[in-house]
Amino acid sequence: MRLLDDMSRNAANTQELLARLMKAASIDSPALLAKCLGISTQAVYDAKRRNKVPDSWVRIIAEKFAVSSNWLFFGQEGTEAAKPLSGMKPKESLATMPGEVPVIGLAACGISGWFIYKPLALLAPYPFGAPPIGTFAVAAVGANMVPEGIRQGFVLYCNPQISPNHGDAIFIEKHDGTASVKRYVGEDDKLFYLEGWLDPDENGVQQPYQEKISSNAIKQIAVVTIVKRRA
Repeated sequence: MRLLDDMSRNAANTQELLARLMKAASIDSPALLAKCLGISTQAVYDAKRRNKVPDSWVRIIAEKFAVSSNWLFFGQEGTEAAKPLSGMKPKESLATMPGEVPVIGLAACGISGWFIYKPLALLAPYPFGAPPIGTFAVAAVGANMVPEGIRQGFVLYCNPQISPNHGDAIFIEKHDGTASVKRYVGEDDKLFYLEGWLDPDENGVQQPYQEKISSNAIKQIAVVTIVKRRA
């Protein structure tokens, strides 16, 4: 009887942990969690069957969505929102102050260099007093902008009110719900020209690539004005 109780408790803990991972990423299915983690859907079902979630999954979600790994692992009684890291706070916990901006998360979507746009229930302090109207922060993911000095886990402050210049890093959101951070090359009446970098090859070298995106596909563009390293 004791063994059955322990097995039931382990199963419940695994289900709760997986539920918190999905809640932090604002997703609601094992398939989407698998995409976010870069693994197969079967791996998620195997973890449920074995009642064992790899620690690496927790670290990935914590870094991508700026939430506390302690909250992901253990949860807290009476707490609805994930605990933020590094000076960020839940929107629900305190009123928005003049020097704070909303935070956007990016989750893997299976398209190289593009991610699912996910507003997070977090606020980030703006480094220099009152932020320009419309400014928001993005938690950077992936390696496609590392040559530009933007690494996973960095916080990017973006201003949609100013026009980009050649060479600017920009946040770009498309109408299909995907988004990314790219280097702005230029535009014409029909197309935006962007640049990014492929994942490192076996020698650690990242090759640049260019993308052309129809203007009609773009929902918003915001220039990255501040890059903040994760504390």
